[in-house]
Amino acid sequence: MARSSRRWFQLVDSRGSAFKSTSPDKAPLNDNDDVADFRTAVKRLYEDSHLHGIAASDLIVYESHATLDAEQPLELDAMIGKRGRKLRNLLIVKVPNLTRKRKLSEASILDQLEALQVAEVEFQLDALSDKQESDTPIVKTPGLHAFWKGFGDFPSSYFVRKEEVVIWQVVRGLVIWQVVRGLLPTVGKKRIVMVGSPGVGKSCFLMLVGLYMACIEKRKVLIIRRVKEGDVANAVVYFDGQGSIARQKNLSAFRLQLLREEEELQGALVLVDGYSQAHVDAEANELLPFHVLATSCQYDAKHDDPSHVVVLPAWQRNDLEKYARLTDWAISTGLLRKTKNLNDSTWRKFLKEQYFYSGGSLRDFCKTREALKEQVERYCSKIGNVQAYQLVYTYGSGRSSDQVDRIRHHYITNPENEEHYTKSRYWKVSVDSGYALKYLGQNLVSLASSTQHCTQLRVPPANVEYALLHIDAFNPVENVANSACEAFGVPKYKCGGVKKEVLETMQEMARLAIREAVVNVSLDRSLAYDVLIFDDETQQDVRAPEPVVVHPEQPLAETMLEFCARYKLGNESCESAAVGIVDLVARDWGCDDPVETEANGDKKFVEIPILVDQQEYQLKVDVQKDGTADAVKFCVERRIDTAGCATLVRIVKEQMEALQAKRLDNEEDEDENEDYWVDSGAVRRWLKIDSPIDTRLYPISQRVYIKVGWEQDSDEEIEPEELCVYSLFSTSPLKCFVVPQTEPLYITATSGEGYHIIYITDKSGEEILAARVLQVVVPKAELVEIYTSEVKPDSSDNENEYLIAKVRTTLFDPLDPAFRVCIILDDSFDCLNPEWIAVDDREYQHGTQTEPLHQSVTFRSPLDHVAFSRPNGHEISVVFLTENNKAIYITDTVAFDAALWVNRPEIISRLHVLDPRVYTPQLPRSCPYLLIATNLDWICELWRHEWGFYSQNGEDGIIRKIFRHIGTKNKAYVEFGTENGEECNTRLLRQLHGWKGILMDSGYEDESIDLHREFITRDNFMTLLAEKYQHLVPRDLDLLSIDVDFNDFWLLSSVDLTRVAPRVIIVEVNSHIPPSEARSVQYDDSEDGSGGWDGFSSYFGGSVAAFHRWGALNGYSLVYCESHGVNCFLVRNDALGGVNVSAVLGPEQLQAPPNFFGQGWNYPDTWQPHHKWVWV
Repeated sequence: MARSSRRWFQLVDSRGSAFKSTSPDKAPLNDNDDVADFRTAVKRLYEDSHLHGIAASDLIVYESHATLDAEQPLELDAMIGKRGRKLRNLLIVKVPNLTRKRKLSEASILDQLEALQVAEVEFQLDALSDKQESDTPIVKTPGLHAFWKGFGDFPSSYFVRKEEVVIWQVVRGLVIWQVVRGLLPTVGKKRIVMVGSPGVGKSCFLMLVGLYMACIEKRKVLIIRRVKEGDVANAVVYFDGQGSIARQKNLSAFRLQLLREEEELQGALVLVDGYSQAHVDAEANELLPFHVLATSCQYDAKHDDPSHVVVLPAWQRNDLEKYARLTDWAISTGLLRKTKNLNDSTWRKFLKEQYFYSGGSLRDFCKTREALKEQVERYCSKIGNVQAYQLVYTYGSGRSSDQVDRIRHHYITNPENEEHYTKSRYWKVSVDSGYALKYLGQNLVSLASSTQHCTQLRVPPANVEYALLHIDAFNPVENVANSACEAFGVPKYKCGGVKKEVLETMQEMARLAIREAVVNVSLDRSLAYDVLIFDDETQQDVRAPEPVVVHPEQPLAETMLEFCARYKLGNESCESAAVGIVDLVARDWGCDDPVETEANGDKKFVEIPILVDQQEYQLKVDVQKDGTADAVKFCVERRIDTAGCATLVRIVKEQMEALQAKRLDNEEDEDENEDYWVDSGAVRRWLKIDSPIDTRLYPISQRVYIKVGWEQDSDEEIEPEELCVYSLFSTSPLKCFVVPQTEPLYITATSGEGYHIIYITDKSGEEILAARVLQVVVPKAELVEIYTSEVKPDSSDNENEYLIAKVRTTLFDPLDPAFRVCIILDDSFDCLNPEWIAVDDREYQHGTQTEPLHQSVTFRSPLDHVAFSRPNGHEISVVFLTENNKAIYITDTVAFDAALWVNRPEIISRLHVLDPRVYTPQLPRSCPYLLIATNLDWICELWRHEWGFYSQNGEDGIIRKIFRHIGTKNKAYVEFGTENGEECNTRLLRQLHGWKGILMDSGYEDESIDLHREFITRDNFMTLLAEKYQHLVPRDLDLLSIDVDFNDFWLLSSVDLTRVAPRVIIVEVNSHIPPSEARSVQYDDSEDGSGGWDGFSSYFGGSVAAFHRWGALNGYSLVYCESHGVNCFLVRNDALGGVNVSAVLGPEQLQAPPNFFGQGWNYPDTWQPHHKWVWV
């Protein structure tokens, strides 16, 4: 009978590497079996994992680096043996060519695709960048909820908070747009690791990223999720980018690896969700490489790790409250059966109680109270006393166990700052669950009893640090020094050195008549205390040989444990010493407790000491606000000049931000201190200014939009109220308006450079509700240098170089997201990607009473997005644009020549410029073949050139582009409806390009610019053109622009093309009318225009279709309509080489919806009896 035993072997892949999660194994065999029998035995062992779909005969067996034939017998005695934990005579079994070894009968998950049934609104992640706080933050997601059911969680509604809005910009900037543009040929080169506390929404955010990339950007996406639902271990979902999906659960490691090697999946965006760093390292063949990983905060990026680590912060309490009110939270948590039974008082009570247990985890916030309480107790019971002490009494800024991160949550310093999501120095962690803190403190009674007044110790960042301290003449020396010591954690008995340095600086300021300065002070924050210990020999308490030295870098618990161990103090003595030390540290470093405030009716205030003209005042500030309104009110009462008032506002805001941050971190749990106001039964509301923004530089003569809205402490409907806006010291309002706003409101900053202050009052003008400081500037730019780069590193041709521009800006921030730096390079117009702007020098100086504001930035950027077809005759200009495509500065055009090897087509990249579709919709969406075949495809690129310097809606750039292609005949123009001529379609042509022409308006005249006062009708239209102003209007006129707000279609229809035939016509259109309807208002024949547009309804002008039809009948083609929905462009067909473009482009392809002033505004459809439409 054959003897039975086992053979040791190791399974390896085709590269010779051992499979992850496998170790040397044994296969049962008889002593007369050969290699073929051994392969069969190995196949049986790994049939369900690594060898699923692999034939036994394909396995390759090695011994001592020599391949064994199938018929070769195995020597039993030589193959068996074990010495300690090291195997000898081990067989190696290689699994070759995994990709091609799937059985033909075994279907891949890609073989059967299903259609994706999800509403478009559910994955419009790009809408986050335009999300307004006034909009509802809830997006209903029933399709996504059903789609992910069984494949991992996704809620039936998704709440968009500001953190998701900002982190979408961060993720898009780091990786997503690079993938969209095909700039990551190898998966994982620039991957993202998104970390965050459990239950904050990392998985949901990652799923939206995947859906957006698959359904909007049409990219292939593979999502691998770790699932903890029943018997489901993992779920894999593949989007083919064409609207179809494939899904499967519980894939083995082998099948997952096999799937990733499928040819169809090559180049797919890979998203991994729910796997820890240990899982990723252990299952590298299946999970690596990836583009984005959502994981816990335990991820530790090594120095050679190419990942960008970003954090998704925990939820703020106010966001949780909004979520609860907008969903069925009260029912799902079991707090009430029906939400309609919840009055405001009950709501707030339940919300406060639930947050006491959950902290900032949305997942925990939505659990039942019983489940939440049991979970907190389970996690806390696994935390030792030392860790508990650190969590309760100190900052937990370092990495810790996973159990600790289940009860503490990660936040960031400023949720609106993108940098704070990517730099760990801005991350904060805290145990925000009051119940968890209470449970942890049960074993620390002896320590907690003496520090009940201190919620959390204030721990400085380092022992000694040199800090720049801002000093102003409004604050006494004592207050400045004490505030600095308190803010930076300097012990009070060590603050004398800071006071001395501040005093010396202020004395020097007085001699030089300076109101503000910055001084470099040294901050010593270490502490040293004497401790009494018990002496066994004398049986008395004696002073320890050395004091306890407390450093900010070391947790206080560790310091005390080391001290006690050094002097062999028992538990009782150590705890006694620790109690005293904690009290002293709390005294010297202070506590991060809420600031003491003064109650007054239903408000609370804090008094801030300020110094004005050597007299001290107490400025009373509402703690719920930022102090701007209170400071401006003080300025109005004391007649402080604008520059001084701006300085005072900045100082007060900085102090209030510090106080409110401390209050937010240490919000008390008592009912009477729950809110910043007393619940008096009445709805409390306050005014919030969304625009202007106090940190922005506003170009002179540009519109500054005023956007305000009410915020209140309940969901009751807000009644409209009339308010008025004033400038500082004005005796009458600039304008009065109704809030909530129903119409656009803006001011034009024409009153000069420098600081300007506006404030908003009630209708009476007596109460200042809100205020804002803004800075008006005259931006400028200089094209310092144009040069070429070194050889591109990935280029094999040593003569390939690309262009680089060096630009110096003055009073313009190129990194402000509200503005763009754009380049006109030959026939191209593109805006620079700020991520690739390299700043060489930056200067900034606040404005004062005697010195103006100054800011200068010098930067470099590649200009490798345009291919040069010729070496000579290139031109370049720099343009500053607002977010609405409004140009605020244009440099002089610089001509230059370039060598033949500069900007060759083979090295061109659009990596360094922005995608213009982010700011301007692409119209038409695709270019008709007729235009491509006739070299008119430039018409399809007009949308890229939409920008305006003097024009209102981007017409300047469109005009420039059109005439660069069709040329000019006489550089003559006629424009109707220009008002005073400051903002019109032809001013740039006249001032920069040498055109001449005539302007007409019914209310203005100015001979210096040939602006004539004329009331234009269809009866006198040709008389004015062909007779009265014949000397200025050639028959082959280059440009005609009509903008009279009502009769536009009828004026155009009255043109006698045999006498005047404009080559290009700009007409104002009514984009409220559907593109399929060719109609116009009935002609207004009143002598004074009183029957024209009423200024607030959508009854005006003619439709795009009406003008398209006129063009088709008269030899003109509609070529473009700008994105604000105001103007369209017609070009004479003979200027287009005789091609009838209207045959392939019409209103359906070119019409944009109303988007007046680039703000999304339109006019209401308010019907009146005299409103009559005429179909044409």
